Amino acid sequence: SNFLKVEMATEEDFKTHVNMLSVHGQYHISTDKREELMAEVYDKTNFEVIKIIQHEEPRSAILVFNPETCQDVSAATWTTLFFSSDRLVVAPVFNLNCVKVTGFNPLCSDEILKLYMSNTGRSGGGELAFFQRQSTSEAIVIFKEIESLLGILGKQQHTLEGCKLHMREYYPCLSKEVYKKQIQPKQQQLMNVPKGDGSHISGITHQSRGQRTMSRQVSPPNLRFQVEKLYSYMNFDSSPKHIGHTLRF
Repeated sequence: SNFLKVEMATEEDFKTHVNMLSVHGQYHISTDKREELMAEVYDKTNFEVIKIIQHEEPRSAILVFNPETCQDVSAATWTTLFFSSDRLVVAPVFNLNCVKVTGFNPLCSDEILKLYMSNTGRSGGGELAFFQRQSTSEAIVIFKEIESLLGILGKQQHTLEGCKLHMREYYPCLSKEVYKKQIQPKQQQLMNVPKGDGSHISGITHQSRGQRTMSRQVSPPNLRFQVEKLYSYMNFDSSPKHIGHTLRF
């Protein structure tokens, strides 16, 4: 049995994508491994993975399940799954309304960039919950409302101070920093947990619309550890409470 007990705060503090799971292992999840992982998840759970998302960290990925047939996968979070000689940590994907913006002038000030991102008329965005410049021409922005995220991603072209900006939805849980600071230190603890084959996760058919939700069939083990501020590499001193939360699991 491979379950980690989760002690969470309020529901508002932990809004997650109900059709997404993040997985983190010790080895690279390459292109060929993606297809193998999608097939294995379906074989063990009968849930269809329609897309796999990866960012900078090759050992982390997000599994996107078909929302038409899979209602909620949250019960499968904080588990471990043994896949292709690797033990994967399965975690939730927090709904942060986050984008990474690149391509702006290195001399552009933070204030000018924030003004653009928050100006609904110019960029399609809106009120910011968090901003952090990661390099001279790269920044992370979190919006307070989903409408702002959709608006800024829906705009076909972004131009600021003569430079063409590039926007993409961003999931901090797939960054190298989160893996290094939060996942990697816990790998040794996971090695002491009996291997799982994924059979503890199953699909239960709902009476309405044939949708299914994942369920747990076993009790959690004694494995406990703590992840403080999942995105702790960011500076959350001036950020809303719901972003800088602490998980214990």
